[in-house]
Order: sequence, then structure tokens, then C-alpha cells
Amino acid sequence: MTVQEFAREAGKKIGPMGGAFMMSPSAGAAGQEIGLDFMTYYAMGRGGVLGDVTGTAVADAFFFFNPDLVAGTWDGGKAGNDPREVAKHYAGACAAWGRENLADVEGLDEFTKLAERVTQAAEPTPSSSLFAGWRDVPLPDDAPGRVAIQCVLVLRELRGGAHVEAVKQVGVAPADAVATNSPGMFQIFGWTHEMPDTEPFKASCAEAERITDDLVAPAFAVLSDDERETFAKVLGAVAAKLGI
Repeated sequence: MTVQEFAREAGKKIGPMGGAFMMSPSAGAAGQEIGLDFMTYYAMGRGGVLGDVTGTAVADAFFFFNPDLVAGTWDGGKAGNDPREVAKHYAGACAAWGRENLADVEGLDEFTKLAERVTQAAEPTPSSSLFAGWRDVPLPDDAPGRVAIQCVLVLRELRGGAHVEAVKQVGVAPADAVATNSPGMFQIFGWTHEMPDTEPFKASCAEAERITDDLVAPAFAVLSDDERETFAKVLGAVAAKLGI
């Protein structure tokens, strides 16, 4: 398996972990604790590492969402909340979720060390503001909480930022990319127009996946073959524990 193939396989497991966390009862309860509804907690929690920026800036970072949805949610939430404080709360909720679900997974301590090397070796793309922000957030000392944040908020944003950059390079519009790759998320991401015929976009979206693999691969190349095997084994166990 090439490093590019390894990066893609890892992404297939890491990607769905965002939904596993955000749709969890503990995440919903965490948002309610500070008086935020689902979308506002998601937008400000995930995007809060960008700081006191405009809704337009956050919409740019959340590339695949309808920008009006993101900007309106962000600007409304920011009126009564400090974005960085919400991000801190969001990270704490993610860590707590990890402790609830991952405490008995073997190999977490080793995984945290390997994940740290990967994220520190990664070169952010121009579209990787979320990854750059989350990479700098202090992590908890306990392995389950640390792994949850590394997977959901750091490694996931690593590939996410690279993929945004790749989709921009191939020239596919955000709504068309969502319709092609994740049609079930089209309305959830705030797109209200009729879903387009995706046939014209399939080749370009496939090329974007290849470019994404190339952009992410150097970060994983810092691991030896044996270390990548360990990383994949533990990541698989984490995914299985989460039902992914």
C-alpha cells in the first residue's frame, strides 16, 4: 500500500467520526449547557479556533456548506458568545465523549504519539485554516480524550482542508461536490435548490480525491511501515468501537 492509499484508507475511518461525535447525546447536552442549539454549537464549536472573525470567513472555511447558513449562524451566535471559549467547550465535550466511548480500546497511548507526529509534519494548504487552528489547541493528558480530539478535530480537519483545496483546484462548486460525493448531506449542508445531475462532476471529484491523497500523504510519510500498521490497527479499533 502506498502512502497515498494509506492516507485515503485512514480518511475513510476518520471522516465519519465527526458525525459520530456531533450526533451523540453527550454533544447535544454539551451545547444545551451553554444555551446553544445544534447548528450554532457546531458552527461556533468547530469554527471557534478561527477567533473573532466574520461569518463570511467561517463560511469560506466550511466550504461545502451553504455560506448563508454558516455566516448567519455564526454572526448570530457570536453576538452573545466568545468563539474561542465555545471552541474550548467543544473540545472539552469531544474529550468527554472519547472517555465515554474509547476508554477500553487498546493501543491509545501509542496512537496519540503517532497522531501527534503526523499532525506536526502536515503542511497546511491555503484552505486549511481549521486544521491549523485545531492543531494548536492544547490536548488533554488522558489517552481517550486526546484520541477523540485528534481524530475528530485535528486529523479530520487535516484531510478536510486538503480536500477543500483539491476541490477548488479542479473547479467544482461546493454544492455540486456535495451532491456528487455526499448526496444525503445536500439539504443538511443548507442547499435548498434542486440537486443537480452529478454525472458531469464525477471525473473531477475523483481527481479531487486523488489530489487530496497527494496533499495529505507527506504527513503520514513520517511514520515507518510498522508505525503505519500500528496506527491503522488502533484506528480500526476506534472506528469499530464507534460503529464506523
